[in-house]
Amino acid sequence: MQGRLRPRGPPRPYFLTGVLDAQDARPLALVRLDRSSGSPRARDLDPDAVAELLRAPLLRYSNISSGLFYDRVVLCEAEGDCQFYAAAFDATRDHSAPHENTIYLHTNGKARLADTARRFRAFGIPTAAITDFDFLNDYGTVRSAMNALGGTVRDMSADLRTLNDYANAERSVPTIAGYRTQVNSVLSGRGDRPLTEAVISKVSDLLKGSSGWGTLKKSGLNALNGDVHDAAERLLKHTAAHGLFLVPCGELEQWVRSVPSGNKAQWLAEVFNGPKRWYQKPTPELQHFCQQIRHCLTQPHQR
Repeated sequence: MQGRLRPRGPPRPYFLTGVLDAQDARPLALVRLDRSSGSPRARDLDPDAVAELLRAPLLRYSNISSGLFYDRVVLCEAEGDCQFYAAAFDATRDHSAPHENTIYLHTNGKARLADTARRFRAFGIPTAAITDFDFLNDYGTVRSAMNALGGTVRDMSADLRTLNDYANAERSVPTIAGYRTQVNSVLSGRGDRPLTEAVISKVSDLLKGSSGWGTLKKSGLNALNGDVHDAAERLLKHTAAHGLFLVPCGELEQWVRSVPSGNKAQWLAEVFNGPKRWYQKPTPELQHFCQQIRHCLTQPHQR
């Protein structure tokens, strides 16, 4: 098994999956060749560990095994995120340097990001993960992620408490009158219009009420000041040190604020297909973000 997957080569990830799925068990040796440093290195892979990576259906059907054939892996929450960050990395790379043999894979949400990164690192593949700022809104999720990535949540506890106390202090619960007014606003227009999923989602969000996390997901660090800002900045640096990069401006769509972010699919379509070709114009903040991840993937601790 080689560390590079050429665009027109055979579908090796599918072949590997087929071998691991064989009904008749037989002795199997997997050896990964890594040529990223100039000197080829061989590494034995535990077939059971590779098979374990594929047992989660949401990962199995996201082509996750392709990562075994690349020099580096960047994990994202969703397919659209992968497309955007692949374009951002391409726009920010040094074109005079050797080709970056990096693949961008998604894990269908936040929950599996850190554990999947841990598994790829166990195979000797430098791996980083990208997620939205609101990853920090659940202590248990952060703790599990840090444990998987070789860190600890203990050093983050005080800052997590500071940030979440601030966000939850902004929580509001809708009254009947207020809810009725906002629902009427959402449902304005002709009564024979179809009730779309987007409308249903908006009504559902109104019923849940709101908290400061809604603002933080739209603005990230830009919405914070003083001690809360400092706490959040330390949290981002701490997770980044372990290869988990939180979007400092809140979420994916906030990298291009000139494009409306109400619908992610429409946002992506405009970023990639719109006349301004926003994906070719990363902001200085996005350029810095990509360079941070690029630097992380080249560090010895990743191996």
